[in-house]
Amino acid sequence: MKREAFKMFLKPGFEKEYEKRHAAIWPELKKMLSDNGVYDYSIYWDKDTNILFACQKTKGD
Repeated sequence: MKREAFKMFLKPGFEKEYEKRHAAIWPELKKMLSDNGVYDYSIYWDKDTNILFACQKTKGD
């Protein structure tokens, strides 16, 4: 198992759009992640700083 994490910054004023687009995962994205060995993917949003922190677990090296 390999774990990777990264952070991104959400531009001010795009909060509603972010929530709308991340309400449900797209089937194509879910398949792409699975096809590439990702079995756990999460994004956390710190609304005070607008920082997004993502973490994924991937099978193998």
